[in-house]
Amino acid sequence: MKAKNIRNDEFYTRLEDIEAEFSHYDAFLKGKSIYLPCDNPYRSHFFTYFVQHFNRLGLKQLIATCYDASFSQLSLFEDYDDNGALISKPKTAYQAVINEVKAGQSIQELVKSKVNTLTLLDENGDFASEECFLLMKNADVVITNPPFSLFRSLLHLLNQLDKDYVLLGPSQAITYSESFQLFQAGQLHLGVTPFSSGLDFEVPRGSPFDKERDGLFYKSVPIAWFTSFGVNSPPQKLQLTKSFDPHCYPKLDDNEAVINVDTLLDIPKDYRGQMAVPITFLKVWDKHDFELLGKIDKAMVGGQEKFTRLLIQRIKK
Repeated sequence: MKAKNIRNDEFYTRLEDIEAEFSHYDAFLKGKSIYLPCDNPYRSHFFTYFVQHFNRLGLKQLIATCYDASFSQLSLFEDYDDNGALISKPKTAYQAVINEVKAGQSIQELVKSKVNTLTLLDENGDFASEECFLLMKNADVVITNPPFSLFRSLLHLLNQLDKDYVLLGPSQAITYSESFQLFQAGQLHLGVTPFSSGLDFEVPRGSPFDKERDGLFYKSVPIAWFTSFGVNSPPQKLQLTKSFDPHCYPKLDDNEAVINVDTLLDIPKDYRGQMAVPITFLKVWDKHDFELLGKIDKAMVGGQEKFTRLLIQRIKK
């Protein structure tokens, strides 16, 4: 796992999206120590949010570390030549430790406070490195938007440590084997923001982007919040109008007991058997109406492969 591989999937989360989700977590975070393992404090809005709410939540401590290859890495340890010109520094990994926040402090003032610290890391800031692993182990809660390619690795590490967490990741991460097993076991929950919502993330210049605003580049990505805390919001209401017609619902090639349903609105309102549906079903899943039986990684219908499907069945009442 190398920090140099991060750039292609480094997505910076907007503050408003963090605020919308974390306004529901106060009861879980009060009095806790929080570790942000993929967050440049001069750039991360996760860091900004928890600094702003540090006193209201009564946090014990806030720690942030960043990769040495972070695209937005700033020169935090600045040196100047005799003429007062800034001497460029190589990108380096560092940690910010916040023990106290006073009203009106800027980030620069905050990290220069006597009770707070900003120090270089010995290693490259990889969350799996020994020093970051120890920070993670000692924290109460781990919160971040990790590079999406490293989502599995971070989730696995957190569950090895039996650590509480809130992670922002791609919606398809729910289909990863470990994620789905934890989800079915009730150990992983989806956050309050509706599953598979498209959020705009800031991306490095030169990366693929969908929008440009004020010189910044944004990529829209279907996401989900994944957490050990039970903060699930009520599902979106799905109005089902179609009746089952065997001619309209083909069966899976290798399992004739399961019908395929391509879109949520096509779920038949009167069918009691097993159905293979898109993972976006989690947006509207009402646990009182449907049972989640599992997932199908390779669903074949009429010789054509479908994207990963969830296997559901209506609950008998």
